[in-house]
Amino acid sequence: MDSVLVQFGRALLVAWWEMVTIPAWWYTRGLMLVLRWFWRSVRRWEQSVGLGLWARNLLVPMYGQTDWQGRLISFFMRLAVLAVRMVQVIVGTLFMVLAVFCYIVFPPAAIFMMVRSFLA
Repeated sequence: MDSVLVQFGRALLVAWWEMVTIPAWWYTRGLMLVLRWFWRSVRRWEQSVGLGLWARNLLVPMYGQTDWQGRLISFFMRLAVLAVRMVQVIVGTLFMVLAVFCYIVFPPAAIFMMVRSFLA
């Protein structure tokens, strides 16, 4: 049975090891996890908005109207909906890019702010 001091020493050693290795993990394995999240989120966002489906059916007439007026109206309506949905995907992607950027910049910024407040 280990004494309390041995357990405390082991806890300090584990805490020290975590402090030493967290920056390497943050910018290697952790960053890869964040980038995978980013890619999956963009793909799911695109699928939920149905961007590919609207693009594939751009030239298909709506309601089966095959005359030139029906095709023309269908084309421009689907083009407008496709444009709005594309803007949705682009804005969502930009917010996720901002999140990844914050993940990358946060640790150095936090260290800089701590050092700056300590020295001031």
